[in-house]
Amino acid sequence: MRKVIKNTLLALNYGIAVAVCLLLIISNHIAILEKALIGFGAIAFGMLIRRIINWVFPENDSASSQG
Repeated sequence: MRKVIKNTLLALNYGIAVAVCLLLIISNHIAILEKALIGFGAIAFGMLIRRIINWVFPENDSASSQG
C-alpha cells in the first residue's frame, strides 16, 4: 500500500512539473528569461519534492536483495 501511495505522489509531482513547463512554453505574455527562471524553479522544486517523498517512503531493497 505504501508503494502505491509513493508512486501516486511521484506521478502527481512529475505531472505538475510537466504541466508548468508546458504552460510556460505556450505562454505569450512572459519574457523568455522569466520563462527560463520559472521553469528551472519548477523543475528544482519537483526534484525537492521527489527527495522528500523518497525520504518519507524509503525503499526496502535490503530485504529483496537477500532472498
